[in-house]
Amino acid sequence: MELLGVISVPGWLLTILLLILTFCLYSKWKHSLWKRLGVPGPEPTPFLGILKEYFEKGSCNTDLELVRKYGNVVGVYQCHIPSLLVADPEMLKVIFVKEFSNFPNRFIPVKPTERMLAGVALAQGKHWKFLRSTISPTFTVGKLKLMVQKIEKCCQALVENIHSQRGDNEPVDMKELCGAFTMDVISSTAFGIEVNSQKEPNNRFVYYGKKAAIGQLASSFAVFIMMFPFLKNIVGTILLHGNRVGKDVIEFFDTALRSAIDLRKEGKNEQYQDFLQLMMNARHKDEKRGLNEMELKSNAMTFFLAGYDTTANTLSFACYALATNSDIQKKLIEEIDTVLCGEKPQYEDISKLQYLDRFVNEVLRLYGAATRFNRECQSDIKIKDTFIPKGTDISVPSFALHRNPEFWPDPDKFDPERFTEDNISKRPEYSFIPFGIGPRICIGMRLALLEAKMALVYMLQNFSFTVCDTTEIPVTFEKGFVLKAQNGVVLNANPRFITLDLEHCDDPGLSIFAKKSLNRNDYKVVVLFLYSVNTIKNHIIALVQNHLISLFISYPDKKLRYFGTFYLISMRSFFLLLLLAVTFTYGLPSSKKRFDGNQVLRILPKSSDEILKIVDMGKNTMLVHIVDIWNIPKSLNSTLDIHVDAHNLKGFVAELKSLGTNYMTWIEDLQKLIENENVHSSHVKSRAAASFSLSHYHSSFQISNHLDAVALSSRYATVHTAGHSVQGRAIKYLKASQFRGSKKAIIIDGGIHAREWISTAVVMYLIDQLAMNPDNNPEITSMLQKFDWYLLPVMNPDGYEYSRTNNRMWRKNRATSHSITGTCTGVDLNRNFGFHWNPAIGGSRDECEETFAGTKAFSEPESRAVGHLMQSLRGQAIAYLNLHSYGQLWLWPWGYTTSLPSDLADLKHMAGRGAAAIYPSHHAHYTTGGDATDLYPAAGGADDFAKGGAGIKYSYTVELRDTGRHGFVLPASTIIPSGEETLKGIIAFASELYAYERL
Repeated sequence: MELLGVISVPGWLLTILLLILTFCLYSKWKHSLWKRLGVPGPEPTPFLGILKEYFEKGSCNTDLELVRKYGNVVGVYQCHIPSLLVADPEMLKVIFVKEFSNFPNRFIPVKPTERMLAGVALAQGKHWKFLRSTISPTFTVGKLKLMVQKIEKCCQALVENIHSQRGDNEPVDMKELCGAFTMDVISSTAFGIEVNSQKEPNNRFVYYGKKAAIGQLASSFAVFIMMFPFLKNIVGTILLHGNRVGKDVIEFFDTALRSAIDLRKEGKNEQYQDFLQLMMNARHKDEKRGLNEMELKSNAMTFFLAGYDTTANTLSFACYALATNSDIQKKLIEEIDTVLCGEKPQYEDISKLQYLDRFVNEVLRLYGAATRFNRECQSDIKIKDTFIPKGTDISVPSFALHRNPEFWPDPDKFDPERFTEDNISKRPEYSFIPFGIGPRICIGMRLALLEAKMALVYMLQNFSFTVCDTTEIPVTFEKGFVLKAQNGVVLNANPRFITLDLEHCDDPGLSIFAKKSLNRNDYKVVVLFLYSVNTIKNHIIALVQNHLISLFISYPDKKLRYFGTFYLISMRSFFLLLLLAVTFTYGLPSSKKRFDGNQVLRILPKSSDEILKIVDMGKNTMLVHIVDIWNIPKSLNSTLDIHVDAHNLKGFVAELKSLGTNYMTWIEDLQKLIENENVHSSHVKSRAAASFSLSHYHSSFQISNHLDAVALSSRYATVHTAGHSVQGRAIKYLKASQFRGSKKAIIIDGGIHAREWISTAVVMYLIDQLAMNPDNNPEITSMLQKFDWYLLPVMNPDGYEYSRTNNRMWRKNRATSHSITGTCTGVDLNRNFGFHWNPAIGGSRDECEETFAGTKAFSEPESRAVGHLMQSLRGQAIAYLNLHSYGQLWLWPWGYTTSLPSDLADLKHMAGRGAAAIYPSHHAHYTTGGDATDLYPAAGGADDFAKGGAGIKYSYTVELRDTGRHGFVLPASTIIPSGEETLKGIIAFASELYAYERL
């Protein structure tokens, strides 16, 4: 085709040129609207409008520049869609309240799907009214109170996670930690799913939850529709469905919700206290129906997306504001300590914290997560002097509004006093709108505020925040529409004691004061203490609440320091227990088992058949001569130790003689040995608490409290709970480490068998040395820098305590009987781990035997807790030492088979280094070998699971002192020597491990 008879142009090229020209004219015409209407605004970029600036500068900075340059009403274009930025409080009141009927819906640039419209956030018209009125009762004060316990649990996990992350005074990323916290809160309150996303980052719910918060519509599809808005109803849905971003996320949540809904419909609704259940129970008063499945799914997802990232970012910015405004932080801490007096915050307490409310509002002003929100104009309307055409996107740039100097003098200054009643009255009503305005204000506002305030209280009761070398000041924001710190919020979290001012707390009276009034039937028994320091007597103040008592040391300067929290019992229960105690103390023989005249015989077997006969005789509880086998010979040249009851001693000895067995009396009177066990010649104090002697055997309660004391005193230690025992005792462990970063871990535990007290005492000695380093040992400093150390002193706290109070020779845990007859108690935890579990190999299916392996692998909470700890450190943990007594052995797996590990040479090498380093300290000779080949076969052992189940390469059983002279009843005088030599062995082992593995 010839153009003007001069130039020959192909038809297809001319068509393209005409289309481009048409598109340019179309763009020019669309971009002339605001100029024609007299609305100020920037010259739009061809085709893209204001999007170019949003992509380059981010929405926050762009909106701020536009409002400051053009005023509170600005006309812009999102591609070809006209958008009116409104930052005028008077206009906002008209649009969102007075003329709400003309602006009822959110503006959606693409054609929404059925699922999108099923959620209250994007629902329209009458359907929105139905959803809003049906769901609103879910967020009443009464319903929120049901969520407090769930939020409390997450707050406690947050504090624990901060302790864990800070390690040796290392900076922490509060953006990451607050994200984990809000993930936990929204998971439990919305879905009823309990997760700890900080400790379980690979949890599927955590994985898909984070992915859901990130994944959105592909921006190219949205931009295409905004360029050609007239195609919205033609291709919008096609493009939306064609986008596969987030499809796996939707499928996961759909499946999870479907399962949860089906389970709850089975009739046990009363056990669920979460928003999913409340929505399932909700009914509209007029339409007489509740939410259908699509509405349930959509709104559950809405709550998750709206409540996860937004609150997390607000909390992290709150911590940043505290760190950069120390005077404000000090004032807020003083209010929290004064009002709460060291107690956990309850729902009613939050409203008493007025300065906290001002602080949170100021955080929301400067760092509110939602930087803008919008509505769609339904019909032409004129507000003030601005004409708004039908279909216009009304966008409220809340970030710019909240930093407008017209309403906020010195807007970039952080000042909570802006929110005193007097200052609020001086501002326009809608100049502060962090959760939106009008009937469509954020439905979850109360929950978000409660969650944020409780988290801040918990954090400030435990830490103060300061900036560090890597803190970014000012913060760089991401360029999206949700306000986030692009480079995280890295701060120092400094542990603090709760210090209370008695003049502002309740009058303690007789050293007792109660924050809650107690009913007559709920009186508590409180034991008063006098605490003496340098002859100055200081009262211990008791804060009574529910079934707990919190103790505080009262100092002469009228300051109170937190001491500990303990369980209380009712007055009736107290007198009942007192009566029983008096009765059993003075009226009946002691219930503690005695071992008067009991002996330990050392036998030298002549053949393997003879060994089997003696062992079977010891295991067979139907015989008259019941005995307790202490150790099994490793060969025909080694001995077998058997503890025999005094009443059966004569008959058992006769039976041995009938077999022609050689034996000797090794321990003459076991009871005398026990009575002298805890007599120690010296008092070796712990650096963390002088009252705790490392040369003494302690109760599980004392050990638990001392772990907390070490964590408070050490810069390198944090205390954690792996799980709980059958009887509910916490299984605590201490993590010791210097510096953050990628380091391998070493796990050491003791007390798996209750009667092996020396293993627990040695772990406590190791804890004191590694966490406190009282001698400033450079080798210990080096080990803390090279490895993370996980030390768990009492794996079996119930059995351990029972061995102290009832039966010194108790071995198993205290699980109740698994049989119908219910005659016997306890499971051998070292036969219960889930790697090649098999009671037939070194264990038993008979619950009355000492080696009862349980009804199945990991049937016991203690083994599950430690197994989970090992699994949680998969890939990081490189060594595991399971301390026992007695025998002086350093043994490698396997226990379930005599087959040898493929890396036997490595295991032998490392065991040899550790065992050899023990000898020089006190000349204790340790032998190395295999569990099954050099001790005896036993399946279900902890070291087998560590290596085979958790992938910990260097896993060992270490049998501590002695070789049988005292057996399990090792005198307390040997604790320190045992600890010293074990420490030497472990340091040598770890040093060689670091070099051998080239870590």
